[in-house]
Amino acid sequence: MAPIDIASNGEFDLLLERLAKDVVDLEIFRRLRADLDAARAEFSTEFAQSRAFWSLTFQALIEAVFFRLSRIYDGHDQSLSLLRWLETIQHNLELIQTGEMDEVPFDLQQLSIDIESVSDSDPVVKKLIQLRGNCIAHVNAEAIAKGKGLEKRFGLSPDEVNLLVERAATLLNRYGAILRRTVWSTQIVGHDDFRTVLIAMRSYCKKYETEIEEEFSRLTQAT
Repeated sequence: MAPIDIASNGEFDLLLERLAKDVVDLEIFRRLRADLDAARAEFSTEFAQSRAFWSLTFQALIEAVFFRLSRIYDGHDQSLSLLRWLETIQHNLELIQTGEMDEVPFDLQQLSIDIESVSDSDPVVKKLIQLRGNCIAHVNAEAIAKGKGLEKRFGLSPDEVNLLVERAATLLNRYGAILRRTVWSTQIVGHDDFRTVLIAMRSYCKKYETEIEEEFSRLTQAT
């Protein structure tokens, strides 16, 4: 795949900023989905009060994760993907490195390993690309017509999703730190705000139960 054509440090910085947004958002959505799933046992009653809403929320979050994963590991020759971004570094190192980098030798061997890890020669990345082409960006019409389960055939396990998410964040911060002395946090303020909603629902449910019990007690006394 061809690297991205850039003419200045400024152009590289714009690419870095845009790629970083996708990688950070990816981990935010993945963690929120995981945290909500982990809260099911503690808040089973509260989740049950709005089953349709939570079902759609879970679905939207997992789709947001796969949408960004597909874009970050995109194999298209005009995409802003991890693969093209790393190849751009490889082919434009003298242009994009700053004076501070001259003090530390750049590890070209590690860069080659990292490029390989985000290409379709990696089995998990290849599975993601197949998933994107058959279920996300496009739906494989022939497979649907023949009754073949697309998600079962092309799906990724939770461990594979986590692997790709963590790899993307690691590579972004590795080269962000080397090239721009910058790293990105994937933890946002308010990441557990959903607990406030569930706790409020718990309070509402208890109040409603109390009102029902009081009403039942009054009816019992009246009879």
